Amino acid sequence: MSKRWVSVLFLFWALTASSPVGHAIEVKPYQKDSAVTGILTSDPDCVVKEGRGTAQLWVSVGQILVYQLDVPPGGSYEFHLVPGKYDLAVTNSKGCLAQKQFTLAPKQVAKVNLHLTQKRGGS
Repeated sequence: MSKRWVSVLFLFWALTASSPVGHAIEVKPYQKDSAVTGILTSDPDCVVKEGRGTAQLWVSVGQILVYQLDVPPGGSYEFHLVPGKYDLAVTNSKGCLAQKQFTLAPKQVAKVNLHLTQKRGGS
């Protein structure tokens, strides 16, 4: 057996030996089944007709970014998440914005639609 194969086998053993069940990691059933879905809509003055027409959508927990996705106008999104409290925010190149908070329970599929509107006020 070559040194290369010995190194590969050792690396495989080292990575799997510390796993709680050998070489597989257990995933709790609710982690596969909790999700949030939605559709992005917008005011007519928020539609971007030239260049990059998509909006950027973020899912976060406090200051921690969990997902980021480009969503086209009228597009849908789906994120599979563990139960907890989350923030959704979406913006586009025209500065339009939508934000929502939601709490996801075990085995729940939450429907959270977002609607882009012009930001009001100073900044």
